[in-house]
Amino acid sequence: MNSLKIFLSHKSEYEQKASKIAEELLSYSIKCFVAKNIRPTRKWEEEILDALQSMDILVALMTENFKDSDWTSQEIGFALGRNIPILSVNLGSASYGFTSKYQDIRGIDWEQIPKIIVNTLLENYLHLENIVNMYIRLMEKCPSFNKGNELANYLPNIKILSDNQIDKMIEIYNSDDNKYNQISGSMGFSGSKPEEYGKGLVYHLNRIREKQLYRINDEHKIIKIDS
Repeated sequence: MNSLKIFLSHKSEYEQKASKIAEELLSYSIKCFVAKNIRPTRKWEEEILDALQSMDILVALMTENFKDSDWTSQEIGFALGRNIPILSVNLGSASYGFTSKYQDIRGIDWEQIPKIIVNTLLENYLHLENIVNMYIRLMEKCPSFNKGNELANYLPNIKILSDNQIDKMIEIYNSDDNKYNQISGSMGFSGSKPEEYGKGLVYHLNRIREKQLYRINDEHKIIKIDS
């Protein structure tokens, strides 16, 4: 299952803060590329190009005079050329040019950025394969029933799932491993209180496949109806 890759576009003087964001996003199973503030070399430029060519999302940390950098506008142009999502985080500068049609995150401070990025991806981009993979990893690491209920809020945003993704979600739900029990035990995923927490994982798997393929058996496990 491929990891989500984010390119953090930033002015060089904010490298440490960008690196801190990248470190925190690792806990969400997100890999970030942060260009180092070093003298450009051919190898360094190749690393940036590799990251730009493999990124799933570009996050622009738009501090004051962001677009005056020699690199940031080129990085955004690369993302536009590849037609991948761009999240603009307004930290003193608003989105500009073609970036204004993408998500613009306003009114936050540096400490909030990692969580806001994750929430924005879950709210707007759960039609993308690697965002769904990120979501599944968050299911795997879910620490509590309350977090399970929070994650279940995003189930309606999922529009498509591969067979492998469905199998993995069912595996997590059905697991007897303690770290997975927080998913099956949460009302949001079990669907035991739909009026408060949503209709549950089985409902959404059947919705996505547009037929009744799955149910919960007497042992509270998800099974295929024809099995």
